[in-house]
Amino acid sequence: MAASAESDPLPSQETTSIPSSVSQKCESELSSHRDCPICCHELPLKKLESFYHTCCGHLICNGCVVGKKRTQLKEPQPQFKELGRIIEGTTPEEEQFRLIKRYGKKIYVCPYCRTSPAACKEETLQRLNDRIEIRNDRDYTIALTQLGCYYNNGECGLSQNLTKAEELYKKAYDLDYPAAAWNLYCLYDNHCPDQKEKAREYLQRGGMLGNLECTQVLANRAHDSGNMEEFARLCVKSVRLGGDTQDIDDIWWCYRQNLHSKDVVATTLRANKALKDEVTTKRRDFANRYKQFCDASYQQRMKKKQRV
Repeated sequence: MAASAESDPLPSQETTSIPSSVSQKCESELSSHRDCPICCHELPLKKLESFYHTCCGHLICNGCVVGKKRTQLKEPQPQFKELGRIIEGTTPEEEQFRLIKRYGKKIYVCPYCRTSPAACKEETLQRLNDRIEIRNDRDYTIALTQLGCYYNNGECGLSQNLTKAEELYKKAYDLDYPAAAWNLYCLYDNHCPDQKEKAREYLQRGGMLGNLECTQVLANRAHDSGNMEEFARLCVKSVRLGGDTQDIDDIWWCYRQNLHSKDVVATTLRANKALKDEVTTKRRDFANRYKQFCDASYQQRMKKKQRV
């Protein structure tokens, strides 16, 4: 299929070999201004808490994905007679987690269009290419970036091809998709040591478009270079974009250094809380607890294997 990275260098680096390993995985980031089409709340801030469905081209939050599996397990499933049933108010939460983990993939259908997941990698790629062919304004850039990630990382049955990944990222970047700017920065920063200026260009553009990761990296660089005013400005921006504990600690540090007033800090923290409140729902809390259950189960299995 696609040529390997070693035999197919980036156009901007024709004379430099590109390592086949990927030192930093670039993943499709969610726009902070999108709503989940099922629950109508803004999508979660973390990348892995929403899933792109190639069947209909919608980003659906993890709360609605897990919630759909849970709802299906409450209903009779003639095709799965052996399934346990979740009975509202009586089935303990941990037992619900076990049932969802065991049977969820078998019965899951897209909450939006009721389509079953792709049966194989080829079908996944076909659906993704179909979404790109349709060129729907809603998800065209997401589909481009997702396919670019598959080429970047050599996933979904594709050989690693950084040239193809760059091409797809740039198409999304030209349409001002923030995640594409971040992925292009990662690609150039990891694989093009002589193209630092180009990587910086993508980083700055990503920051202008509101990408949190780009803004955080720019803030760190401003701090390292001694530009405290720029660092303080970017700290405020990171927190307003939904930054984590480290970003909040940084803005307090700026306050103690008299780089921000108390009013600026208070207003910024209120904005951060309001954003996080908007993306928090009972379904998403349930999905997060389910993920913790799955992670704990995986760790237990690994420990058992180590003992054997």
